[in-house]
Amino acid sequence: MEPIYILKLDVPHSDLSQNSRVHWSVKAKLTQQHRQKACLFAKICFKDILTRNLFEPYRSATIGLKFYFKDNRRRDHRNFESRCKSYDDGVIDSGILSDDDKITWVPTQIIINKELLHSYMEYHFYELKY
Repeated sequence: MEPIYILKLDVPHSDLSQNSRVHWSVKAKLTQQHRQKACLFAKICFKDILTRNLFEPYRSATIGLKFYFKDNRRRDHRNFESRCKSYDDGVIDSGILSDDDKITWVPTQIIINKELLHSYMEYHFYELKY
């Protein structure tokens, strides 16, 4: 299955993990930064859709997450998914989706490429429905 749109972002900060033991204000600031970044990048990615006259947000979507790393360390898929919640909210804030309760998630993939300059992640949008 090929994605319709790909939204490329940095890997979420480790302090956004549920296992993180940082002060709430540090986590709140990071959450806000990640949410704003995802909103901005989603508006750029979906510019052709959002600029249509009388655009209505999609009600459901099929989305997959892909993480790209340059080292071969063992990583927890579920932990990375939970760290992306602020990114999910930022995509909703961009106006492309009405809510995140109707998202069908494709299993997360972690890809190792030793030639990368830095690690990053991608949201793969496979299907958008009204």
